[in-house]
Parts: sequence; structure tokens; C-alpha cells
Amino acid sequence: MRAAPWVMAARPRTLGLSVTPVAVGTALAWAIERRVRWLAALAALIGGVSLQIGTNLHNVFGVGAVCGMEASAVLLLAGVVEG
Repeated sequence: MRAAPWVMAARPRTLGLSVTPVAVGTALAWAIERRVRWLAALAALIGGVSLQIGTNLHNVFGVGAVCGMEASAVLLLAGVVEG
């Protein structure tokens, strides 16, 4: 069973790109200060992942909006749904 089209449009495989800088920054904070501000790390993680998902959704649906396509055609073009 395939995931919902909006989940596929969010491209979950790319979320590691937003997690990596937060993980590296948290590791550096631990290496230098020997402490981590977990609330700040969590906020940065949520913000980074949210920005990545928003950018992915914009890339999928923004192209269709510029071209005047309907949402179903955009999802088909992006390979999110099968025709």
C-alpha cells in the first residue's frame, strides 16, 4: 500500500538533509561545552525538518501552479501518484 500523496510529495527520503546539520551542531556543542541545550536542539530539528518539508511541497505544487495545472496532474507529473 502506498503512502498518502501528500506524504510522498513531502519526499521523506530527503529529511536526513535537514537532520544532519542539527546533529553535527549538537555533537559540536557536546564536544566543546560538555553539555547540550536539548530544547534548543529539538527546536532546531523541528524547524529544519519543517523547512525541508515545506520546500519539497512547494517544489511539487509550485510548478503546477505556475503552469496552471490541477493538483492531480501535478502529483502525476511529480511521480507521486500513478496514472
